Amino acid sequence: MKTAGIITVVVALAIAVVVLVYASDLLCCGQVTPTSGDNFTNFKYTVRWTGSSNPPHAYVHIDGGQGVMMTLYDFTSGSYKYEYYTRLGSGNHNFYFTDDSEGEGGRDPNTGVYVGPQVE
Repeated sequence: MKTAGIITVVVALAIAVVVLVYASDLLCCGQVTPTSGDNFTNFKYTVRWTGSSNPPHAYVHIDGGQGVMMTLYDFTSGSYKYEYYTRLGSGNHNFYFTDDSEGEGGRDPNTGVYVGPQVE
């Protein structure tokens, strides 16, 4: 009886570790700079990916469009930074990020869709 309880605890701990490892693979801290401009402004989209597996490809979706692959720009202590530069037409824009890792693959779980930039 006692052995079965110990085995149950060990299995539960192993599952918890696996869940934590996969839960840490995520996109975060997405932004666009500057937050406003005109048709000649070069907007920079950035997002970070942290995780224990190899970094995926990251994509920015502007105004709900098809994702555009971002450039892997920097690596610092388990965090990969991706960038994408573009000019935009007039109007209020929005964006979100995805990646091609396993599972649901990466819409930023903290905010979903970001608002901006505003283009005159």
